Amino acid sequence: MLFDEAQDEELRRIIDELGRQFRGGGRQLPTLKSEEILTKSGEIFPTDTVPILTAGNGEVSVVSARWGFPKFKDAGVIINARAETLEEKPTFRKSFREHRCIVPANGYLEWKRTGAQKEKYLIRTEKPVLFMAGLYDVFRDKNNTPYTGFVIITTEPNSVISRIHNRMPAILPPEKIGIWLGDDGGESKRLLVPFNGRVVPEAV
Repeated sequence: MLFDEAQDEELRRIIDELGRQFRGGGRQLPTLKSEEILTKSGEIFPTDTVPILTAGNGEVSVVSARWGFPKFKDAGVIINARAETLEEKPTFRKSFREHRCIVPANGYLEWKRTGAQKEKYLIRTEKPVLFMAGLYDVFRDKNNTPYTGFVIITTEPNSVISRIHNRMPAILPPEKIGIWLGDDGGESKRLLVPFNGRVVPEAV
């Protein structure tokens, strides 16, 4: 979603902090332009392109990426990856080791199903921006053009979200983002737990 001024400021603050962390390890933070962050407004759908945060080649970067890994056996895309099976699934195993990312958002949408009824909720945290753990990789489309695709990692819900859905995104505290982007995978797996901060669902 399009970030407002406060959300944009919070995201830039986090990116600046990440830059300081990685510079301490010999990495550099590139200069960012507004359009590199504010690229999509409104509800995000599979195959839409949005900004993600990655770390590699000595720097932290904002990258435009398409939501979804391709399904090679049939049509459509894979948009989520279960935290519990990342190291078991061939689709995600290498990305978990080498291509972890952060998907920033000002909230996410979830549907509550009650029989045949469905109710949509916008779910936010107390912070202006929430940071979802993700994986990315580079693929080629039907025209053989390379593109970056990403998936959002999901985990068990916390007590609030469990009343709406049986899964939720793996939302990371800002102070843990550097570990997720830079760790070799050992400590990273322990970050993929139900969010223990306050979440605020709002019916929309």
